[in-house]
Amino acid sequence: MLGQVSFAPNSARLSPSGSQAVAAAAKAQRDSGSPLRVVGHGGTGGDSPTQQLAGFRIALDRANAVAVALTQAGVPTDQILLETAPTDGNASNQAEIFLGN
Repeated sequence: MLGQVSFAPNSARLSPSGSQAVAAAAKAQRDSGSPLRVVGHGGTGGDSPTQQLAGFRIALDRANAVAVALTQAGVPTDQILLETAPTDGNASNQAEIFLGN
């Protein structure tokens, strides 16, 4: 994992420390030329379809927020891959940035 961006519960707004992680990831991408993979995670969620959908939406919003920040930092959009992942308790309220596919 190249970087981790933490979010407040139910939020997709980057914090100052998240912006620092994005800047470091953008530099690593420029130096290597490899694509970045951004994996957004939802909150703690639940078992009902409505709760699962809400978790997916916030995970996608978080991945998109990181992708927007990466493009603003100079990473070409075709070098950013987005994913969402189910919340496992350890990775809730964050997005992870990986170098390469």
